[in-house]
Amino acid sequence: MSVTEIIFTREGIDGLAPVGSRLSDIMSRFGIRLDGNCLSTANDHVCLVTVTRGESALSPLSKLEEEHFSKHKRNPGERLACQVMVAKAGEITIMTAEKEKKSKERPDEDKMFAAFSELPLDEKLSKLVKMEAAALSETISFVLDSPFKVFEKIGDLMADIGMKKDAESKSGNVSGKDVSTPPKAEDTESEVKKPNRTTRTKAATKQKKERDQQ
Repeated sequence: MSVTEIIFTREGIDGLAPVGSRLSDIMSRFGIRLDGNCLSTANDHVCLVTVTRGESALSPLSKLEEEHFSKHKRNPGERLACQVMVAKAGEITIMTAEKEKKSKERPDEDKMFAAFSELPLDEKLSKLVKMEAAALSETISFVLDSPFKVFEKIGDLMADIGMKKDAESKSGNVSGKDVSTPPKAEDTESEVKKPNRTTRTKAATKQKKERDQQ
């Protein structure tokens, strides 16, 4: 199979394409996109290219190309990529049409900005204050319309804290009961050994009688 080297100057892309390929298909395979689709019945085409070298390796002008260029002046080397085909092996250099940069038009915003710029300083400040107030009002409305999940969570937390405090209070009462401390063993023994007053009196009387008898 015969192939042709094709160079796209603007995109800096080159590669090989088989003979018999349509130029628009080759562009698509190389990743070069057109701004639209060309129809065989359309008078306007978006696939206009300029062949700067190797035009002889392409097919002759098609009938549709002749009709198109009869209505639109043809510059040297111009072809319609949707019509022209690679006819034989060789080297072809092509310059695609420069794509128009689409400006982002914002007529409404531009008009509003122009009108705002012409206002006196005091009116500008007044409008800015009103805008801030409107934004604040929307924020407050959002907060008021929000679900009360936060307040529910706070209520649950407070209830949990109350239950814990109640449990701690009950535990403190139990541990704080007045339980008598059992007497020490030493104190018990001293009380047992210690004679009471009556016993001492009887012993003293008995000793006195014994002395008197003697």
